[in-house]
Amino acid sequence: MQTTKHSVGLLGMVVCALLAACGGSSNPPEFIPQFGVTERQLYEPTRNTGGIVAQNGSGAVTLQLESTTSDQGLPMSGDTATVGVDAFFFDILKDGRVSISLGVPALQVVNSVELLNAKNESLFKVNAANPQASVWLRRGDLSTPMPRFQLRLESANGALSNPHVFAWFGADLGPTANRYDVSKLSTSLAVQCENCNLSGAMMGQFKLAAAQLQGSDLRNAWLVKVKNPDDLRLDDFLVFKLFLDGSQIAGADLSAANLSRTDLTGAILTGAGGARANLAGTNLNYATLTGVNLDGASMPGANFNHAQASQVSWIAADLTGANLSMANASQGNFELADLTGANLIDTNLTGANLSGAKLKGALIDQANFTRALLTGATWINGQVCAEGSVGECR
Repeated sequence: MQTTKHSVGLLGMVVCALLAACGGSSNPPEFIPQFGVTERQLYEPTRNTGGIVAQNGSGAVTLQLESTTSDQGLPMSGDTATVGVDAFFFDILKDGRVSISLGVPALQVVNSVELLNAKNESLFKVNAANPQASVWLRRGDLSTPMPRFQLRLESANGALSNPHVFAWFGADLGPTANRYDVSKLSTSLAVQCENCNLSGAMMGQFKLAAAQLQGSDLRNAWLVKVKNPDDLRLDDFLVFKLFLDGSQIAGADLSAANLSRTDLTGAILTGAGGARANLAGTNLNYATLTGVNLDGASMPGANFNHAQASQVSWIAADLTGANLSMANASQGNFELADLTGANLIDTNLTGANLSGAKLKGALIDQANFTRALLTGATWINGQVCAEGSVGECR
């Protein structure tokens, strides 16, 4: 195929746009997410200087907002800002407006939302006393670096258990999914797309219950359900929209789906606010789920045999009777999860947090609990593990 100067120029523009989404690294990552940038992947000036900085058209930023009274930031080993506060940075490619309005449901999730400029000066702060604010941001001279801003969210006292927060920047950047694979999907029938490249794709409008997606690439795919697609429209020069509760973005329904051998790294399954995913009976054998948030998800009888599921957040998830045999669930957060009767034979739980989890009747032969936190967990024989139980139930 002959390459024209025009096509080279377009390619250069796309590459430059994608590079701008990173924190300053001159080498682009092998895979640049489109829709679902998770908290661990975000730029953070002290923890992750090479992380991703959102911008116009770069899809969604998702945050796991822990309570101000939490013992640790979430996600484990990847929290932005401090306990009870999450933040993300963004650049603007053009003049635009940031508007935030906090209604009653939103105030059950956050105490305040503050916008700061590159000098760390507050441009506005919304809270219960001042629930609405709007500011116009200017791009300035195009020959200068893009202006950088920061949005900081403080968790509400007594907030919903570890709610998810979404910031939607639009979808103008080049997609990473295969367009032909996406075109095969139907909104009326259960998705049938084995070995497809659906990375970074918007999947919430499709029927995912009982879907057949074996071997597919679902990295950073948006699997949550957007109840009204018009809610994602960025009118009136909005830079992004903020979603704080499940009234607009619901949890993914992947019940009875076949996701064996899929790569779900960074995929978004938990909806905004307290909206949880449904994976009851789902087949995730040999799947990769690194860093996925499954807080509160319904997963009784789900199969995670041989799954690569390190750093997954399973807080208060229902995993009764689930099969995690020979899975790598190291550094996972199973706090308050229900693993009653689960198959944990040969499961790697190194460094996992199982505080308050229910393990009665679970099969744990050859399971690795090295450095696992077990304080308050209900052990396989019904014993409640004592304070300070690490690696074994005392």
